[in-house]
Amino acid sequence: MKTPRSLLLLVVLAAFATLSAAPAHAQYTLAWEDNFDGTTVNNAKWEFQLGTGCPTVCNWGNNELQYYRAENATVAGGFLTITAKQQSFGGKSYTSARLRSQGLADFTYGKIEMRAKLPIGRGLWPAFWMLPTNSPYGNWPVSGEIDIMEYLGHQPAQVFGTLHYGNPNQIYSSSSTSLASGTFHDGFHTFAIEWEPNQIRWLLDGVQYACKSHWISSAGGYPAPFDKPFHMLLNLAVGGNLPGSPDGSTVFPQEYVIDWVRVWQKPTDQTSILFDGMDHANPFGNGWFVFNGGGGGSIAANSSLPPQDGCGSSLEVGYGGPNGYIGGFGRTFPIDLSGRTNFEFWINPDANQSYTLEINLQEDDNGNNSTDEEFQYNFVVSPTGPGAIAGGGWQKVSIPLSSFVDDNSVFPGGNGVLDPIPTSKGGNGQLVGVVMAIISQGGGNQTFRTDFWNFRNTAALDVPGDVAGPRLLGAAAPNPFRSSTTLRFAVQKDEHYAVTVHDLSGRRVRELESGRGLAGERTVSWDGRTDAGASAAPGVYLVRVRRDSGAEVRKIVLQR
Repeated sequence: MKTPRSLLLLVVLAAFATLSAAPAHAQYTLAWEDNFDGTTVNNAKWEFQLGTGCPTVCNWGNNELQYYRAENATVAGGFLTITAKQQSFGGKSYTSARLRSQGLADFTYGKIEMRAKLPIGRGLWPAFWMLPTNSPYGNWPVSGEIDIMEYLGHQPAQVFGTLHYGNPNQIYSSSSTSLASGTFHDGFHTFAIEWEPNQIRWLLDGVQYACKSHWISSAGGYPAPFDKPFHMLLNLAVGGNLPGSPDGSTVFPQEYVIDWVRVWQKPTDQTSILFDGMDHANPFGNGWFVFNGGGGGSIAANSSLPPQDGCGSSLEVGYGGPNGYIGGFGRTFPIDLSGRTNFEFWINPDANQSYTLEINLQEDDNGNNSTDEEFQYNFVVSPTGPGAIAGGGWQKVSIPLSSFVDDNSVFPGGNGVLDPIPTSKGGNGQLVGVVMAIISQGGGNQTFRTDFWNFRNTAALDVPGDVAGPRLLGAAAPNPFRSSTTLRFAVQKDEHYAVTVHDLSGRRVRELESGRGLAGERTVSWDGRTDAGASAAPGVYLVRVRRDSGAEVRKIVLQR
């Protein structure tokens, strides 16, 4: 890294052309459900797991005390009821039931949810969870586990959501939430996850209470192991490592009553790969590091989140010092960027500051996952941009990889070409890490929050420019704008059309106009407000004019 010889203009905009093709915000559609409307468990949807788990995994790997029987799961009145009984059977003192959908209902990504009422009492451990259908990365925990809902009967107002992964040792990441009043035994509640390639969110009664985007696998590149088909499990364990054994206060029988289980799916955004979602509380324990130059500072977790993509926490950056090179920070995280075209991140810079972020992509060029060369882009933050606007709130940035230039000042090796593809795919080495060095413009502080660093293939979202249909005529005016901007567009024949504003992730912010009209020119204005009437955050937006056969896009910049 070095002090920049020249500042390049920001390319926050990139080539996000077909906004409707960005599937991450598409609506869910129902893919599978069981409403338990019959009189028996539907064997086309569920398979019983019987016994104690022996000889493969005795006592189900958790020192559980029950013997699983099919008789303990009944269907009546629109409910599946799993009953735990104090009953001697098969050498155990308790019986219960465990069902799974393996080979019958297997899913990769989606919204998976259940409405249920839970039992109560010490030693009771109901769960709604998922395991890999084929364990492609290896035996547990290498291929992962997703716990949608776990509950301990002696803590009847609290539920947990957990990920298990790791190789060879288990790593788990768990969150919990509690009811403001009452217990989960008092009535029905809905437990769900929204599982996407770079993020898993946990919801209780439709309200998100946890989010995770950080996990690892030594058996496959991120987002492994949570990128393969998983199946669902429903069970009510008695005793075991987590809840402990029942005691004299536990009343049997106890019921785990399930109203329904549903799986919703939507088109999956396969265009991006996450470098870091910053949802970990300790960045230094997850590959992050800092360094100081003429000034100093550090990084820490922060609770401020961008309007989308945020997951638990962001990264707070605080530096200060005289004019020039201050210091910086970065993360080592080898990753395959095959087919990716842009580096993206969110930034929320504090007001009245001016500095340059030297963004450095460090690349391996011999297959040993160590840095051989570095490619740099100079990103300017100031009260007027052009990169990010200091004091402008959360802003999303997208920079084409083609805009990064070879920098030999620290790492003089390599082939001079940014080609971060692993040797396993015919390349000569993947990305090793991303580093941001801070260059002060006039001294003072350099403080901001940043989140959700990822690499995306924007070429997959492009629309041919020669498609007939509604056309934008020239640039928006004024652009950048503060209060309102106007665009002219043409409808070439009698056809339906729509003019919409989107952010850089493809999410619609505002519909400006839609309808059917004869050929001719029209004008439309945007006042910087969302569909809900709120003021949109400062940043780069895309205006899209479309019809069924085609679309055209223009970039606009909103300032406040």
